[in-house]
Amino acid sequence: MPGRRDRLELAWFFAVMTWSVIRIIAVSTWLQDYGVDPFYYAAVDLGSSAPYSLASARLLGSLVDGRMRRAAAWGALTVVTFLAPDVYIFTAGRALPWASYVVVGTIATVGAGLAIRSGRANVRERRLALEAVPVEPVVSAG
Repeated sequence: MPGRRDRLELAWFFAVMTWSVIRIIAVSTWLQDYGVDPFYYAAVDLGSSAPYSLASARLLGSLVDGRMRRAAAWGALTVVTFLAPDVYIFTAGRALPWASYVVVGTIATVGAGLAIRSGRANVRERRLALEAVPVEPVVSAG
């Protein structure tokens, strides 16, 4: 039976994939005429969204557990997979309107900021919950 973390990771996966589809539709609608191939973008976005959802969820879990070395590895993968679709837009696009840089940059910055803020709150809340669990003393038969 899946645990709480497994259910949260699955919910997060579906949220990330839904946001990915929304981005694909937006890019296909507004940036196709500027050299951003919607099919390549969809491949990059969908291909990075699944690992992003896993990496970011595992990053939070590692931080809650106090496993900083593991958190650093998950954090690196989170950053790379978070930025991959935007890097594709900026490298594939030709003569993109200045507004596209502003919009994509703003969405990436706000998204990252909200994720960091939410992640910190989640880690703090989970650590407090773990500290509140009573620990039964071990009594030795001796």
